[in-house]
Amino acid sequence: MSYDMTGPEALSMTEVAEKISRAIGKTVRYINVAPEQKRQTLLAAGMPVERADALDELFAERGKCLESRVYLGTHDALGVKPATFMELARRKASLFRPELLGLTTV
Repeated sequence: MSYDMTGPEALSMTEVAEKISRAIGKTVRYINVAPEQKRQTLLAAGMPVERADALDELFAERGKCLESRVYLGTHDALGVKPATFMELARRKASLFRPELLGLTTV
């Protein structure tokens, strides 16, 4: 059995980047990159082919949804309060810091 569970707000990737920026105190930008360019960059950075394939599949599926959606039925059924993305970003701010991910900043 599986359950659909989302957060309480429908966000674009740009809005997600803005919330992460506020949580970590540094600017994070979302840049929509063509799938083949993304794949080549990941492979050139040493990502295993299987992981790059999995990410391709993940983003292809995400790309099929024109808009984010909100579904809180599972939260209601389980009596769980949904957390906003901002709440999550603040709790996990250290995980979003580029220097911890080995990324360079622009």
